[in-house]
Amino acid sequence: MGSMTMIPPKQSGDVLIDEYGEQQPLPQLSLLVGIQLGVLFFLARVAGIRRYPAIRIGDLLLLAIGTHKLSRIVAKDRVTAPVRAPFTRFKERSGSGEVEEEARGAGLQGVIGELISCPYCMSVWIASGLLLLFIVDQKLARLVCKWLAMITASHFLHRFYVRLEPQ
Repeated sequence: MGSMTMIPPKQSGDVLIDEYGEQQPLPQLSLLVGIQLGVLFFLARVAGIRRYPAIRIGDLLLLAIGTHKLSRIVAKDRVTAPVRAPFTRFKERSGSGEVEEEARGAGLQGVIGELISCPYCMSVWIASGLLLLFIVDQKLARLVCKWLAMITASHFLHRFYVRLEPQ
């Protein structure tokens, strides 16, 4: 039988970050994830949540559509650009009232800029918030998500209408 050699663990978390490969602001990303989880657990505790309701398929679809639309509004809508401006820089208009932006600065500012200009990234945060709202107040969550679903349907109808217009 071969002998086992104990390899001492790396002394610094920086080595793990360095060995990750791609240049990523991992400490700042970790901080944001920690903040998100901390806020969610704190809000759940403050709201006195002890039991989680079952989510029916209709509610799941409504929450998904709401998450999609609110993520795009936060991350891409021209109207919400002033909120993103301290963290992002305008690149170009991308049509349908949306803009393309890039993260501004470095460190935490850059990480926040990347987060709030990416609808895919924002969807995790938005879904968490909508799910917490659903757990606390199902009627209000459904109302908010129905409103967002109406906006989503309207946007798809606008695009369809434009395609049907004679050129």
